[in-house]
Amino acid sequence: MDLSGSPVFVTGGTGFIGSHLARALADAGAEVRLLVRRTSSLRWLEGVPHRRLTADLAEGDDLSEALDGVRFVFHLAGVLRASRHADFQRGNVEATRHLVASARRMTPRPKIVLLSSLAAAGPSTAGRPLRE
Repeated sequence: MDLSGSPVFVTGGTGFIGSHLARALADAGAEVRLLVRRTSSLRWLEGVPHRRLTADLAEGDDLSEALDGVRFVFHLAGVLRASRHADFQRGNVEATRHLVASARRMTPRPKIVLLSSLAAAGPSTAGRPLRE
């Protein structure tokens, strides 16, 4: 797939997997847009050409600028540790719901690629996949 000059949007791009994805997308010629929190460390993004957008998915911040003209959304952001179940729900379920709703308002609609960490729920046991 030719991504040369194509805008792509990555959530969770400051994390280990997301930063490697951002680098691979930039190397493929994509125009990389990253959603970051104000408190995010950018150490793994050194040398990766990207445009940074600050927003909070769980708060329902406006994503229209970030998603404008985007062909693909790579959604890697999520809450891995929380003291309450409600915090997992807000940071994973509600945040994803908001991202999808925002993408559905765009024309054309971007394709969404969702990547979830097994750290969010833990590993499955043999023959018994985990379910939300």
